[in-house]
This record gives sequence, structure tokens and C-alpha cells, in this order.
Amino acid sequence: MKTEMTKYYKDSIKLIADYFEGYKKREIIKKNMDTFSLSMGITSLQDGLMAAMQMGIEISEIRKTWKEITKMMLKSALAD
Repeated sequence: MKTEMTKYYKDSIKLIADYFEGYKKREIIKKNMDTFSLSMGITSLQDGLMAAMQMGIEISEIRKTWKEITKMMLKSALAD
């Protein structure tokens, strides 16, 4: 089961990275941006915030954090 879950997780990250690659080709995202790392970062943030929610962190704080951190990540990825 671990192998299947790992494959699913990696496939999900690759799917998001491929999506970002399309934006890179259209010069919306910087050419030197590592889209796999960007995808992994966003996925890791989501995983961490889901764990925080399970531990009882207020949903309003989780939403605020999601919004602010993804904005920072995506803003740094945008082409000039």
C-alpha cells in the first residue's frame, strides 16, 4: 500500500508541475523556475495545513496562511 500511495503522491505532484510547465512555456512563469519544486512546495503546504487542522488550529487561521503563503510562492514564480 505504501508503494501505491507514494506513486499516487508523486503522480499528483507531477500533474501540477506539468500544469505549471504550460505557464512557463507561455512565459507567465519564470523560465528558470523549477516547477516540480514549486508543486512539491504547494502540496507540502497543503499537507501541513491539513495536519494543523486535525490538531485543532482554527480554520480561519489555516485559510489565512494558505492564502498568504501561496500568494508569496506564486508571486515569486511569475515572470517579470
